[in-house]
Amino acid sequence: MNVVEICEGVQLAQDDATVRVLAVAKAEFLASARRQLDVLGTMCGRLPAGYLKRSNTRELTQDSESKASEPNLEPISNPVLAEALASDARFDQVYVRTCEQATQYYLDSGRKRFAQVMQGDIAQLHICRERWANAIRVLRPLIPETGDLNVMDVHLAEQQAVCERRLGHTTTCLLLVQRLISSARFLDSSAQSSYANMLEELAHEVPVSQYSTVLFRVGDIAVDYDSASIAVNIHVQSDVPAALDVQRVEAVLVAGDNDAQQLEIVVDAHNVTLEPGSTRVALTTDSVSCAGRFEVQSVHIFVGNVEFRIPVSNANYRRFVRLNAHPAAPIIELRACANSLVVNIQPLVPIDSMRLWVHDAQSQSVFDDQCMVPEGYRVEDGALVVEAVESSASVEIGLARNPASGSITVYAEYTVDGDLRMLLDTDDIEFAMPVVLTARKLSTHTLLVRAQCSALAPVRVLELCMCDVSIEPVARFLQYGESVTTVCEAEGDKAAISVRFTMLMDAVRMCVYELVAKAASALKLDAHTRYVQRVVLAHVRRTIDAQATVCESRLVCEPVPTLMCGRDVSRLLSALLVVGAHINLDSGP
Repeated sequence: MNVVEICEGVQLAQDDATVRVLAVAKAEFLASARRQLDVLGTMCGRLPAGYLKRSNTRELTQDSESKASEPNLEPISNPVLAEALASDARFDQVYVRTCEQATQYYLDSGRKRFAQVMQGDIAQLHICRERWANAIRVLRPLIPETGDLNVMDVHLAEQQAVCERRLGHTTTCLLLVQRLISSARFLDSSAQSSYANMLEELAHEVPVSQYSTVLFRVGDIAVDYDSASIAVNIHVQSDVPAALDVQRVEAVLVAGDNDAQQLEIVVDAHNVTLEPGSTRVALTTDSVSCAGRFEVQSVHIFVGNVEFRIPVSNANYRRFVRLNAHPAAPIIELRACANSLVVNIQPLVPIDSMRLWVHDAQSQSVFDDQCMVPEGYRVEDGALVVEAVESSASVEIGLARNPASGSITVYAEYTVDGDLRMLLDTDDIEFAMPVVLTARKLSTHTLLVRAQCSALAPVRVLELCMCDVSIEPVARFLQYGESVTTVCEAEGDKAAISVRFTMLMDAVRMCVYELVAKAASALKLDAHTRYVQRVVLAHVRRTIDAQATVCESRLVCEPVPTLMCGRDVSRLLSALLVVGAHINLDSGP
């Protein structure tokens, strides 16, 4: 140290090269002085027992240990050293100051690794003295906050983890343990097992919290269509080197197309053991039913009070699964009539009670307090309340307003054997009257009656009636804006005029549903029927040639594409590529 003090007074040209050379020399002199302190501290009992064996400069201190074992040394004449060897506190001050000076000169000379090693030894001294907070202040700047850890970083992180655990900083210690496990290639098997056990212990000690982690990854994702409920199988890749008991694993599925907007489904599994490597986990739900294409947004693993979040999809990479409706979910069909909505409920299992919400294309509730409902039903908070349903039921609700036509959303909450379940579905419904009737008096006893098509799809007007008596058989299709007129005799000032008609899309729906059901039955893929019916019907609505369909009484549209919906559904869609099924356009109104 005396040599370094002499060097401080040397005046040389202050160019970069000279500064670096001088800094290297000073750092090496101080490192030599530190080794002398190792010898003296061990001889006089001022260094904690075993400190030299746990220091980062173990290979540099073996000589110090051998010298410290010599029985006789020269008397100490340096007053600073003599004072330092008189007490542990004074010795630590001199020892730490020497290491800090060496650290600064190593940094000035560009030897960052040597500086890091020296600072690690300062932290080790604090640890041996149980000065945990001081050790943390030294170690925290040395460990990179992000990125992979190297061998030296792992050693420093182990030291900090010990200090954080001793101070009760469980959250910080858990983060360090995660990083150590992710760098397990630098640890021996006993250390890996120890940190795996510590991870599980800390997860039960920390407050409830959520972490994004690299310890777990999601591999293959597949849907089990043979299951009695909605089941998604995922393979979780665990980097934890020991089996980990997990309270719950769940996946968040978000509607990935327009079939079910703003829908989120959670499938989960309880009491799972994740083995090192890949573990297959079957995630299920009995409470939610919605057929459609869903994006797997994230997977969550719950260990103790900790929720480890694993992002699955991002802006550049998205993973989808297709779900069928739950086998026990009721079938709910809606049909718009004049100023009313007919709700058909077909339960597959007895339902204790049901609350049904219907939202139109503008997200407005279709049901309100002014709706006219049959006896035994009621409307509460925009929901149709239905009591026990054991068999098919049809309810006609009188609407107080004309909802917006287009894609409507159906959401139902129902109970089966006391368990609450949910159902969400969508459909296209045209609430506006497909045919508008107008009448104009030509004379005292003569009326001009006009029926005009206001629907986007063709409407077949069968006949015009007055007081339920046919006045003019029509039996022709009208396109949007087209009309048919007739002149009839009217008695008195008032006359009840009505029109009987059928809609092309009603016939198309019946044709598509029958076609899909037959194809699914032939291929033994009945489980996919309801989903494919909706997909094919949506495709037909977009591509149908209404005029050709009407003229030829057969379905004329673009071929159904083979969608990316899984192998089984692709087989079913391939069977529907042939277009031209016969449509019964003579069905009643």
